[in-house]
Amino acid sequence: SLPSIPSGLVITMSDAPAPPPMLSAVGKPPVMLSQASSSTITKPEDGAAALKPPPPAPSSRPSSLKSTEPLAPPPASKDPLSMAVPIPAPMIKKQSIMAMGASARNIEQDLSSMSPHCEEVKKYAATVAISALVEIEKKFAAVLTPLVEAEAYKATKKKPVDEALWCSLGSSLDQGPIFTLETLAANGHADVVASTILPWLPAFLAHKGLASAKGVGAGQPTFDSFVHQIPGFSTTNELLCEVLECVVENLGLELLIIATSYKGGENISAETAERIIQAAYAGILREVKGPPSVGPFEAFQKARIPLLTAMLGQMCPKYASTALRLFVYWMDGRGAGGMPTDDQKLSLCLSLRCISMDFNEAATLKEFSSWVTFVTQLLSNNFASIKKANDLPTQFCLHYLDLIDMVMRGGNFEESRITDPASSEEAKSLMTKIEALFGDLNIKITPVAKPHPTLAPKANLLMSNLLVRSSLNCYGANLEAFLTKRALPLCYVEKTRDNGLHCVLRVLRGPRWAETAPKVVLSVKRVPFAGEKSIEPKFKNGVRYVAHKYSCIMPEYEEYKEALFRPDSLVWIQNHLFDKKVMKKVKGMCTVANDCAEIMLTISSNSLSPSFIRGILDYKSHKFLDFFAVGVRTVQIVLDPNSGFALYASTTRTNALLDAMAGIQHELSGLLSRAIPEVLPMLLKDVGIKSFGCASSPVTSSSILDKGELVDAFRAPSLKDDVNNKLQILQEINNALPFIDFRLTASIIKAGLIHHKFSHISSGVVTSLQRMLKFHPDKRPDLVAELILHLCETPMEDKVKVTTLLTVILDILRLWSSFIKDGTDGRTKNAAAEDKGVVEDGKDKPYPDWTARTEAASLICLCHEDTNVRSLALQLLSEVGAIRASQFQLIFSVKFAGLSEDKRASECDNLMSKTSFCVDEFLTKDGADIVQRALYRYMVDSAAGIEDPFATAFATTAPPLKKVSQMSTTIWRFALPVIASRVVTQAHPSVMEETRRQLYLHLTDGGVKTKTMTKNIKDSTLWASQIELTLSLANNVGNTLGEHLEFAGATGGGKWALGAYKDPLEKLEQYLATIWDILTETAEPPDLWVNKFEAAMRASSGDAVGPVTRSMWSWYSGLKEKHKKRHIMVVIKFLRILSECDGFVGALVSDHELLALYETITTSNDVLGYGWDGGVNCTPGSTVLNICILIDKVATSILKANYLNSGERESQFTVCARYDKEQRQVLYKWLRSCHSWPARGVEYDMFGWENMPGALSKMRLSSAEEKACFRYASRAVGKMVQMGTVLSDNGLKQVKEELLMDRPPFHISWFLASGESGSEVFPWLLAYHTKELGLPFVQRSCVTGRDEMKWLFNAIADQLIPSYTLPKPPATSVTEDSTFYYRDVGEWGVKRDLGSMKKRQLTDIEMSAVAEARVFQEADFTCANCEAMGEMELLFMSLSALRDPDVVIRNRAFLMTRMNVLTLMDREIGMAREVEGSKIDFMTAMKMDFAKVMNGHFMAFSAESSAVLDEEGVEVCASVADCLNSVGKIPNFFKAVFEADEPRSEWGGFHWRAMLLGPFCGKIGLTEDGKEELSETGETFVNNLFELSCQIPVEYNAVCVYMWKPLMRIDAKGVGEVGDDGGANPNVHAVVSFLLYVTAKSGKDMNVCQQIALVCYKAFPQQCASWFTFPLTFEMQYGEASGVYDDNDRALQATSVVILLSGLCKTDLIPLLPFLPSILCFALLKFPTATRFIESGDESAASKGVASVQFNTIPTLLVNILSGLQPLALKESRPEPGDDITLRTNKLIALLQAAKEHKHMVLDWGSSVAALSKPGENLGSGASGEVGELCVARSFGAVDPKSFVLEVLTCLEDGVVDLKAKTGQEGLNWALHC
Repeated sequence: SLPSIPSGLVITMSDAPAPPPMLSAVGKPPVMLSQASSSTITKPEDGAAALKPPPPAPSSRPSSLKSTEPLAPPPASKDPLSMAVPIPAPMIKKQSIMAMGASARNIEQDLSSMSPHCEEVKKYAATVAISALVEIEKKFAAVLTPLVEAEAYKATKKKPVDEALWCSLGSSLDQGPIFTLETLAANGHADVVASTILPWLPAFLAHKGLASAKGVGAGQPTFDSFVHQIPGFSTTNELLCEVLECVVENLGLELLIIATSYKGGENISAETAERIIQAAYAGILREVKGPPSVGPFEAFQKARIPLLTAMLGQMCPKYASTALRLFVYWMDGRGAGGMPTDDQKLSLCLSLRCISMDFNEAATLKEFSSWVTFVTQLLSNNFASIKKANDLPTQFCLHYLDLIDMVMRGGNFEESRITDPASSEEAKSLMTKIEALFGDLNIKITPVAKPHPTLAPKANLLMSNLLVRSSLNCYGANLEAFLTKRALPLCYVEKTRDNGLHCVLRVLRGPRWAETAPKVVLSVKRVPFAGEKSIEPKFKNGVRYVAHKYSCIMPEYEEYKEALFRPDSLVWIQNHLFDKKVMKKVKGMCTVANDCAEIMLTISSNSLSPSFIRGILDYKSHKFLDFFAVGVRTVQIVLDPNSGFALYASTTRTNALLDAMAGIQHELSGLLSRAIPEVLPMLLKDVGIKSFGCASSPVTSSSILDKGELVDAFRAPSLKDDVNNKLQILQEINNALPFIDFRLTASIIKAGLIHHKFSHISSGVVTSLQRMLKFHPDKRPDLVAELILHLCETPMEDKVKVTTLLTVILDILRLWSSFIKDGTDGRTKNAAAEDKGVVEDGKDKPYPDWTARTEAASLICLCHEDTNVRSLALQLLSEVGAIRASQFQLIFSVKFAGLSEDKRASECDNLMSKTSFCVDEFLTKDGADIVQRALYRYMVDSAAGIEDPFATAFATTAPPLKKVSQMSTTIWRFALPVIASRVVTQAHPSVMEETRRQLYLHLTDGGVKTKTMTKNIKDSTLWASQIELTLSLANNVGNTLGEHLEFAGATGGGKWALGAYKDPLEKLEQYLATIWDILTETAEPPDLWVNKFEAAMRASSGDAVGPVTRSMWSWYSGLKEKHKKRHIMVVIKFLRILSECDGFVGALVSDHELLALYETITTSNDVLGYGWDGGVNCTPGSTVLNICILIDKVATSILKANYLNSGERESQFTVCARYDKEQRQVLYKWLRSCHSWPARGVEYDMFGWENMPGALSKMRLSSAEEKACFRYASRAVGKMVQMGTVLSDNGLKQVKEELLMDRPPFHISWFLASGESGSEVFPWLLAYHTKELGLPFVQRSCVTGRDEMKWLFNAIADQLIPSYTLPKPPATSVTEDSTFYYRDVGEWGVKRDLGSMKKRQLTDIEMSAVAEARVFQEADFTCANCEAMGEMELLFMSLSALRDPDVVIRNRAFLMTRMNVLTLMDREIGMAREVEGSKIDFMTAMKMDFAKVMNGHFMAFSAESSAVLDEEGVEVCASVADCLNSVGKIPNFFKAVFEADEPRSEWGGFHWRAMLLGPFCGKIGLTEDGKEELSETGETFVNNLFELSCQIPVEYNAVCVYMWKPLMRIDAKGVGEVGDDGGANPNVHAVVSFLLYVTAKSGKDMNVCQQIALVCYKAFPQQCASWFTFPLTFEMQYGEASGVYDDNDRALQATSVVILLSGLCKTDLIPLLPFLPSILCFALLKFPTATRFIESGDESAASKGVASVQFNTIPTLLVNILSGLQPLALKESRPEPGDDITLRTNKLIALLQAAKEHKHMVLDWGSSVAALSKPGENLGSGASGEVGELCVARSFGAVDPKSFVLEVLTCLEDGVVDLKAKTGQEGLNWALHC
């Protein structure tokens, strides 16, 4: 078809505003161009005068390319019109057609703007035509160049020439310039186009001045200009020259045919027409000169003659006279080549086969008459020249007869009325010649009595044509004789039957019927025609369209009314051929069924009586299959829209009842539908697949859109006629299928003719099915469903049949998709959008049955082992998706055509939301995920999977699903269950149900097999895959979604071969019960069926678990004991595999009876008794592991089932199974004994214990099995302990002893290791044994290792608080969807309570983790009971853990503290309410204050940051201390503190312990009310606190002040609390008193005393200075106060004071100045004497008195006093001290340092002690009384005491006022006492 051409078109390749008119045609597919045109043709602004034509071509060219002279290349064209503006590549497909349409409109506008028939129009058209041809020339040269360079035109032995390629080079050209030429030709400029093309043709077509003819304009392309564009061209290369001539000739002829196809010769000038006709004759007479064996010349010769003949025919009928005249001219030897040879004459005879003549033209009538005379003379000359019969030139005669026959059929004898007796003389003369020719043929050339054996058939046909085109006299005189004596007798002889029937048919059809000439095939691409009828081309593929008519009577002239052929006369002919009486005489009518059918139709159309067709279809009446075949073919032609019968019958002359004729089509269809069943069984029996068998290979893919709709019958020469006849009748029935009852189509499909051995039978069925799809859109769903049903009934093992059916269905679906998408079925969009049953439309249209059936069949075919079958199945699913998508798009385009884009999208989305996903949609969407999951399962479950390098590589970059389907079945079977799971969750339920229904048909042989045995399974792999798919699809949704399903027996209950069932799952169980006996049969290899069953188990869905388990355990239970031992290991393995399926737990949870069954199985002696006797692919070790895994899964199911129903009353929850205490203990014992502990390779002292007891597994296990068994056993035990107690009394005792470190941690180590494996034993163990294990848990968590501490700590926390932790703040990024981000932020804000909206819940106590996760209401269960776990120990532990670096532990410690304190306060407040006068309000206030503090710090302790929260923690501790103080629990708390072990380093160590205890110490009173002395409890507390402080390492002992400061009511800044009397708190004096006793005995802990003393001294310097110096005064030592203390006390206090003051005086000496005389007197008097120094720190020595200790401390004290006081004195009184005092001071400090460090200087007082009373006077020694030098030693190490005292006082006298006087007064007391 060609495009619609308006009046004038222009081609342009840019700025296309609108599509061309051709795209508006409904149902026409868009034409996609391979490349856009490179030219832009526009009209110049200034009209034709502005055109600048290109330079002219060379003035002359050689007559042949064989010239030896080289040709100069033509000048380059500079025409701007030939320049190209290319379209960008991505836009070509969309813009090409639109651009051509726009260009055509531009040409129209340009031509319409000019005056018609003016010179301007011709020049413009010529310019456009030249430019288009130049572009074609350039593109064609570009196509030829690589072929020429590669010498592809030369044939070699290894590589023959591709003849098809060389003859189809025009297909590579663009459509744009060709469309330009068509546009011009269609708008009245065909002459210009033809004149442009003719000079481009090769020179051998030159004739009669054609060589010298000029082109239509400047720049005219020529053959020479073209060949010089080919690189490497040379005229010396004759082979290449010949090839170029041929290819240019072919292309030029095709362009001429296109240009003249619209109106033929009507738009061609006489001169141009003659040139074309001359060129045609010249081309026909010319032969290609190249040898066929060398190049593609034989193909060129075959291709060019039809083109030349067609071009000649397209000049007619206008120039028919010219064609006839020149034919005679060339035949007579007056042409360019002279007298033609015999072969050339034969070729010329074929040149007029496409001619058409209009005898209304006098010239045509005249030339035709002359032509008849000429040809008749030629024929007569041939007969006249022979002397003997053998001398007759038969070939020439046959060609002449053919020539006359063809030309006669081209004339309009009836329409021109030349047969009218009143016609012109010329016409009468012509009729006379025709009658004479008829007479010669009838009498002389081939008489009836002795017909010529060779010429007779041709002559008979010619006579038929001559007879119906002759005058009435000749017609009436010869008709009866011709029929009865010549034509009809031929019909009774098989050898001549064809010829006779053709003659009768020609006579019946009359003068208007003309058999069409063969069509020519053009290689160039053309835009399809879709325009108006008025401009439709008259020629299509070189053939003129003629409206043939069934016309049996001559024209209705007055004198012809009594013509011989009246309607009743037709019955006479009918009876001669088809009457029952002649049926026996006429045999083999099948071979000519088409001609017979045409005869019957011609008669019926004109006789208005189709009743004879009914009779011939009545096989029961006549019993002749041959005639039945004629009847079938006749009805088929009547009903087939492609036969043209409706058009031809509507133009008959005698059919006045046209509507009645059209109305009988339905009747004939019904008649044929009723007649076929009478013969079909016989045909299927004799020539069906039961007799001939099936094809050995599948059918190939084909489509009627590609191969056409040819439905002619085929007869195999190798078969007998009877068989061929029956096969032909079967073909006729197949061909009629699109037009008869669909039930017959179903019968044909069911009969398996698609698989017939003979391809013409199977292909005929396929073609008819596709034609039915085209002509009956309403039957499309039924047709597909019927094919799918046949596929279901076909054994899947038959690969050929399955492949054939899949291919056929796939082709039908593709064709269906094409009909919808491209409209190739010729229907409008509105009509196609109304098709029913294609897709669903909300609730009104359910999911189509055909879709569900097709998808189900495809899924089943995915089980096949053959990769081609799987590929076809996937393509089938894809095509179903394509049909649905195309139909939805079509519906939307029609339904929402008038809506805006947004509204349309909204409506489409709304409609699509009511539809279901088809399988292809989610396979496309989830394809990568399906492949990833399949490869993962392949690598995990398959032994070869992990070692498969391809699988490993694909695991990261998954291949497409289609590619995986082409891999081995081993890999593909892992993808099948994943696909099935997607079907269950995403596809429409009907797909799943239909798949199961079809699967049962395959597995039970259509429901016949009641027991599955090995011998019934032909393909074990396929059978196993079908079982896998069945188990994967098990889903009991039929009852809930039954309203959507329409498949009988697919949902709800029913009955089948295996019995009645209530739901699909019971049906599955019934089938599975028939397959387990296969395991008892012998197989090769032995593990064949075990492996198949394993794969099936792995593929099971959740709902399949029940049927599989029940059927398998029922089968096992029915075995004999000896067989049980043999199969129990396999059963256990299957159960384990089932337990690993995704839906296993869900299945047990939803089916309590199934759960109870598994509880029975897992506790049975068969499973736990170790009484196994071997099994296929099983070992004892693997069986132990399988049991562990199974128990773990069952325990999980029990917990989940009970948890989901925990809110129900017991009476409503009696079905759910659970392990009782006895069963739990049995399983616990078995699980602990199934593996060795400690594990092999682990040292027994791993937990610091030697001689750790060990236990070995009962079965010998490998290392890997040991680890796996432990892992699953620990998980199972972790779930067992959730159900209740699992430990015996003895076991509980052992666990407690292990917690208290009284025995090796055999059980504890196992529990810890199980925790690392993911099991939670400790929380539940503690929950059920809180009283026994609570306090040991707390105590051990404070001392054990970090890892163990976490488990114990979290177990304790789970008893008290929830398990959740607040989430992190959501993070965003540039790629995240803001909607989801803001949603997450909002949810996070709610959980974090950012607005403090939950403060009213300050005191709420949330349910603990174990309480929330609690499943069973066991009596022993305990949670949130702090008292049972040691309330204060727990509180101290949680406060200590606030410093943990782990944010989770820190958060849980915080929450435990809150829960513990609130619980304690609630209890105490409740108890206080019963006591009158209690401080309830105060206690309540403390509780609320605590709650507020905890709420305020909640977020800080819940944050993910690990920042230290010491300040917040101290505040929490202070609030806790307030609460405990309010209820009097501080002593209880400290009791727990003092009994605790050393703090954990990760809990802040002693530093944090001191800090957290500070607030609690601040609540302690050390004295009785109103007293300063330590009370008994105070003394105990101080001693304990001091011991706690002494535990702090020396380098960190400064942190002890965090406890002592609050105790002495000193704040963090060192400011002490002052009482009403202005003095310090009594606790301060009590602590000082404690220090005076303990310091001297503290030994290595002396630093602690000094730290405490320093705190006191800084807070209360005056008071503490007085208290610390009093023990050194004479009053304390020997005065009135000395009586209170014994010597030991005084010695200890004095020693302690000297030790403490040694440090305090360095800190601040000023508070000690008032007490300096007492200090100096004591120090000087007690300075070490001759007794040698002893080591300090000896507590026993210190307890004996001052003398043994002060040796080491008094020098230090004096040094510190001197060092501290001297700068103070110098600063105030001696701003510029002299050298003497500086010298003396430094010398004294040095001596004291020597005494301190080197223990060398001592004082020996003797009687000199009295000198202390007068320290200011001369302390002379001896008679002279002079004081000696200080440095002068009296004895070894001794210095003069008086000199030493004097030196000290001299150095210090300026620091203290009246120092000597005060010292003397104090010294007097000491001197008097001494």
